Amino acid sequence: MPIHRRLTEHAHLPLRKFSVVGLLSFDGRQIPICEGDTIASALYASGVNVFSRSFKYHRPRGLYDVDSGSGTITLRTTVGGSDRIFSLTIDPSSGDVYGIDPLSDKLITIDVDTGVVTTVGFISGIFDVIADITFHADGTMWALDRNPPQSLYKIALGALTATPQGNPHVARSGLTWLGNTL
Repeated sequence: MPIHRRLTEHAHLPLRKFSVVGLLSFDGRQIPICEGDTIASALYASGVNVFSRSFKYHRPRGLYDVDSGSGTITLRTTVGGSDRIFSLTIDPSSGDVYGIDPLSDKLITIDVDTGVVTTVGFISGIFDVIADITFHADGTMWALDRNPPQSLYKIALGALTATPQGNPHVARSGLTWLGNTL
């Protein structure tokens, strides 16, 4: 079976060559496994998209690619676990994808290639549901809570603490930086 969903070139990053080191049997198919693969990354590279489904509606849970030109939405990979994940954002210094569980203010990271969810920890100092998170270009995380009066917070990632920065009087989501303007 051809390996058809692996990056072979990138404009800014050097990529390693993929060499097959074994085979995995999955649903009657032989899936090539390359050095450094997880089971999920090997399956995804071979075209398997769905690893889990929502409990209520049985819909695939996952990350999607959106083609801004055509509006086409394609499932990139499913996301494991049972967390409700809101507000995905990318750390500009590391490229890590972060999300928030709005019911517990649990901060997570997501591997966008495998869908593996890793708990970072619980953000303290916010007394409402986090509606949105974003990063400034300097690597500082910011959060917005959901209910009036809304508060804007600066998040110390190392300590997972939130410091109030005032009431922004903005919508409930869509928090983003444009240069130095929030």
